[in-house]
Amino acid sequence: MAYLSPEEALAELALDEGAWKRVFVGGTEREATGPGGQVATVKDTVLALRRET
Repeated sequence: MAYLSPEEALAELALDEGAWKRVFVGGTEREATGPGGQVATVKDTVLALRRET
């Protein structure tokens, strides 16, 4: 399964760029454990925006 990059996810929102300030647009990784005990690195997309108007 393909996931959107942070920039692609932001573009999909089609926000008015003059009305929103980008606080943080990027990714982070964390370790997660599944129900069977399997461990994997999970990549999260993080969009932090602030409405300016």
